[in-house]
Amino acid sequence: MAYKVCSKCKKELPATSAYFYKQSRSKDGLTTYCRDCCKAYAREWQKRNFEKERARKKKWRQEHREKEKERKRNQRKLYADKIREYRRKYRELNHERLLLKDRNRYLANKLRFRIRDHKREAKKKQLPHAFTPQEWQVCLEFFNYSCAYCGRSEIKLQQDHFIPLSKGGAYVACNIVPACETWFQFLIGTLKTR
Repeated sequence: MAYKVCSKCKKELPATSAYFYKQSRSKDGLTTYCRDCCKAYAREWQKRNFEKERARKKKWRQEHREKEKERKRNQRKLYADKIREYRRKYRELNHERLLLKDRNRYLANKLRFRIRDHKREAKKKQLPHAFTPQEWQVCLEFFNYSCAYCGRSEIKLQQDHFIPLSKGGAYVACNIVPACETWFQFLIGTLKTR
C-alpha cells in the first residue's frame, strides 16, 4: 500500500480517498493536505470570511431575486415527492410530540381569544378591561383550582364575572372568579324559568 505525507501536519497516511480528498490536477489524484487538515483550514477560512461572504451572498440574492425565486420553485417541483415523503415520515416518527404541541398551541390560543373577547365586550360597555392570563392563574391558585360557587375541583373552569357586565362589572382581577360549566347551566336554567 502506498503512503503519502500531509504537507500541513506532516503525518504519513495511506494514499487513499479515506484519508485524502480527490483532486484531478495532482499527479496521484489526491490533495496535498489530509482530510482533517482540509476541514480545519475550511473552518478557519469560514471564521475569517464569514461577514464578507454573508454580505456577498446577500448582495447577490438582492440583485438576482427573480432568478433565486425561480430556482427555489424548480427545486420544490423537482423534489416534491421526496419532500412529501420526508414530511410523512417525520409526522409518523414525531406523532405524539406534534399532538402535544398542537394541543398546547390550541389551549394558549383559546385562552388568548377568550381574553380578547372579554376585553371587546368590556370596551363595548366602556368599562375597565385589564385582566391578563397571569392574573387568571393567580385567581385559579387563590380558589385552589376549584369552582368559586360549588367548590368542585378537577373540572373545566371558566371565567365568570362576579358582578355581571350588564350590571356594570368590569373585566378586572377583583371581579373575575372561576366557575364550572354546571354552574353556568344552573344559572341559565334559573333565568329561563323566571
